[in-house]
Amino acid sequence: MILFLLGSTQVGATAITSLRIVPIQSEKMFLLSVTAKGEGKVNVQFVDEQARILFSTDLKNKQKFDHKFNLDHLPNGQYKLIIDDELKTTEQPIGIGLGGVEIDPSTRQYLYKPLLKLDRDKQAIDLNWLMAEKGDFHFEIRDEASNILFSDQLTASLAVHKRYDVSAFPKGNYFVTIKGENQVFYKNLYLN
Repeated sequence: MILFLLGSTQVGATAITSLRIVPIQSEKMFLLSVTAKGEGKVNVQFVDEQARILFSTDLKNKQKFDHKFNLDHLPNGQYKLIIDDELKTTEQPIGIGLGGVEIDPSTRQYLYKPLLKLDRDKQAIDLNWLMAEKGDFHFEIRDEASNILFSDQLTASLAVHKRYDVSAFPKGNYFVTIKGENQVFYKNLYLN
């Protein structure tokens, strides 16, 4: 199961605008180039088949990141480069073989994250999400005592755009959970 904590994602959220992953011919190396815009962070991880983290770095408020990965010390096998910004997670499988690093851009996968925004003026929670038909999800709003105040079923579709009225909720902390078969997204909200 994949868990995500949804931060206070807003219009100025960090988003990757350019991503290049280039193998270096006949070497166990590749070059990663990431360009991002917005304020926030981008996390880069390189993991093995058991999801053990071999490299990790956070790019905070950086516009550009270039890094050469030298994989000479690693055995041949399958690995994964995971690049996580505030809007999506990008996963690129990377193989190490006798001929060096093998990267097939057609195997790259994207997992888009739900964007939740509290509209204080309209006393509503806006949900926008490019689901890309990843399956059904269950949406819940809970209070501090873990009581379910509202729930909704999100059926698999290309995109979801919903507004939830929270005007009847008293001031306080609330917890939003969006749960699918293999993923869970969390967001804390404060209504005042």
